Amino acid sequence: MSGRVHITNEKGLRILWLDHPPVNALSSDLRLGLLTAITDAASDDSVKALALIGKSDKFCAGADIKAFGGGPQHPRIPELAEALEGMGKPSVALIDGFALGGGLELALGCTARIATHRARIGLPEIEIGIFPSGGGLQRLPRLIEFNAALDLIISGRKIGAAEAAELGIVDLCVKPENLITTVHKVLARDDITCRLPVTSTSIADTPSNRDALENARKRFTRSGRILSSQQTILDRLEQSLGQPYAVEIKVDAEVSRALLQSPQSKALRHLFSAERKAGRSAEDLPAVDVPRTVGIAGGGTMGGGIALATAQAGIRVALFDPDEGARQRLKKRISAFRDGQLAKGRISATEGDAFVNRIAIVDTLEGLCNAELVIEAVIEDLSVKQALFTRLQDICALECVFASNTSYLDLDAMAATLSRPERLIGLHFFSPAEVMPLLEIVKGGLSSDWAFATGAAYSRKLGKRGVLMSACPGFAANRSRFPMMNEARLLLEDGASPVQVDRVFRTFGFPMGPFETNDLTGLDILVKGHAFIPAELRPGRQSELPFAMVDAGRIGQKANKGWYRYEEGNRKPIADPDLEQLLNAFREEKRIIPRKFSDEEVLQRCLYAAVNEAGRVVLEGVVTRPGDMDVIWVNGFGFPREKGGILHWSYGIGFAEIAEIIDRDFRPEDPARWPVCDFSSLGEIIGIVK
Repeated sequence: MSGRVHITNEKGLRILWLDHPPVNALSSDLRLGLLTAITDAASDDSVKALALIGKSDKFCAGADIKAFGGGPQHPRIPELAEALEGMGKPSVALIDGFALGGGLELALGCTARIATHRARIGLPEIEIGIFPSGGGLQRLPRLIEFNAALDLIISGRKIGAAEAAELGIVDLCVKPENLITTVHKVLARDDITCRLPVTSTSIADTPSNRDALENARKRFTRSGRILSSQQTILDRLEQSLGQPYAVEIKVDAEVSRALLQSPQSKALRHLFSAERKAGRSAEDLPAVDVPRTVGIAGGGTMGGGIALATAQAGIRVALFDPDEGARQRLKKRISAFRDGQLAKGRISATEGDAFVNRIAIVDTLEGLCNAELVIEAVIEDLSVKQALFTRLQDICALECVFASNTSYLDLDAMAATLSRPERLIGLHFFSPAEVMPLLEIVKGGLSSDWAFATGAAYSRKLGKRGVLMSACPGFAANRSRFPMMNEARLLLEDGASPVQVDRVFRTFGFPMGPFETNDLTGLDILVKGHAFIPAELRPGRQSELPFAMVDAGRIGQKANKGWYRYEEGNRKPIADPDLEQLLNAFREEKRIIPRKFSDEEVLQRCLYAAVNEAGRVVLEGVVTRPGDMDVIWVNGFGFPREKGGILHWSYGIGFAEIAEIIDRDFRPEDPARWPVCDFSSLGEIIGIVK
């Protein structure tokens, strides 16, 4: 044993077992142990070949992100890969679970790679604002076709073993139990034993490779969005064409160190860490099993989406809706979803059939009797939800956890009608539930740790970005977003245009502006839901424009007119002169004298309102940690990932500056609309975390 490396020997084969739980991250002690073991194997005549394998059914998840920013530490990943190449003996990476980032870069230094069918492989450094500078950028385009390598590196996507084998990254796919036994067969193959290292060749400087780089640049130009790390990848690959590996790997190291210090990389690394901490409570929750069967009451847009997400995760679903028409629509939706997954190659035909068979559509509540978790997804009406749970408690087992998908309603008021109120929690999905990654897991004042832990376990099984929180009006997400949306509409009342506001949001990095979003979801839905929004979320002046819009029949895309107009069959928003007439009439009726707004004021009014409320949510202890709010805003509302989330971004601006602007420019005109956030205390909390 050498550090975190365990060593075994088998018929001239030395096997190095990576042992750094939970994911075998390449910490400094693991890297040092590997270098020592590789050096020893190279000098030991009894060792004919070397194999690398990860303990606990995982190869290696890459570099240890906690060590980033601390400067280079010997040995670096390229040194390990070069030590493998310099052995003069065959070496094989045995990949189970995953080989990501530095883990794949280590494997690329081996003579061959064998992967299990369940392995996931990729270079996802782009997710944290850097690029694969440990050899991946130089080795992968030398090993496989350039365009395929460029796609994997610049997207950061993770691929299965079958695709990796097709591309040439992996030499063989086997069953997990056959990893070790297959090594001897692989080593006997002359084409692998006698291979030259990929670093002995250069990345071909050909017109097709230069075209691939140019086409990628054009795609980013058209989208208007490119990360600095993606720009770096394109630049470095262009500079590396035709150049020797030894020169370019050194340049990669220098460029990487500079990129690590960029605000974008720091923001993405912060978010990476926050997303992995989200879903963990401040205190240990009891160990619980993931529900094997989930019941869903309500087969509308949200209930159907929850069913799709649940079945996709391999959990059986009992989906109730009393309406025959709704049940038929659900069947079509489930089949269409399955067909879409098949067409995209994400599942096989067998997996598609299994997916459909996991969802049972039932016409009575009694059909949910075997569920271990039941989620209501009915209309946002407290009395309806109370009556539903009262019936369910007579149908379901005492151990069944109940969950409400409510956005705003009081969980304790729902729970109070139950004989066991502690079994009720909130599970607030975001629409469409089968796509949106965010899930609020809400503990009411009466909820038990056992029920809360069940919600967290279910969220993890679904692969959601689950955020644990205490109940409050609107929960953490909608409570912090509501002031922003109100400010956007008030800006229109006071003289701005939806075109300006949406442009400001998109320029900032949101995929859509607030008015484009309104048109997509429907202003009629917005107005109907207004009655259920707690009074605590509506202090001070509130925009009345949505009501005027609905009265005028301007309800969004489904009517071909809302904040914008739409041509039949085309969802592209078009500025509508008729809207200006409505706005002018509204302003005249309300005696509002319109004025111009700078883009800076538009952004500050909207986002500082959200920052102000998000800070209050943190200070009240609604969420476990400040980073939870960043996870919510990025995964629920499209806040640009490269800015790290709403609190990370605003902390970078300076809370003192934001507080000054709010106190000077916004709060005096309507103090109730801008409740005071203690930005000084918030800054202290975030400063400790940072």
